[in-house]
Amino acid sequence: MAQSVEGLKSAADTTKQIATLSTGIIGLTVTFANEFTGKGGHPLTPLLLQLSWLFLVFSVISAVVTLMAITGSLSKIDQGITMFEDQNLVDANSKNIKLPGVVMLFSFVIGLSLTGIAGSFMVR
Repeated sequence: MAQSVEGLKSAADTTKQIATLSTGIIGLTVTFANEFTGKGGHPLTPLLLQLSWLFLVFSVISAVVTLMAITGSLSKIDQGITMFEDQNLVDANSKNIKLPGVVMLFSFVIGLSLTGIAGSFMVR
């Protein structure tokens, strides 16, 4: 049974990495926000940073929900239950994990992109 949950463990590790990157990006950009919005900065930069923070926070929240779903699946598997409401709990692509995972990933990509755009305005 241990080998059958490796996909879930890998999904949990990936989720933790995205949550760590999101919080790191937020911390770094908040710390240096004055550098982004200093003299001669683009007028849209503060808005872009605020939107990126919003998406990155949403990514972290989605990561927590994803980790909770993975924990729930692992708990059921520990109880010997591998199927629940026609879902294979051993599969990392089950609906309860995939939906918050996709939201997490898209939020992260949008937040990271907005941060990059704000940064590109700084070097112009």
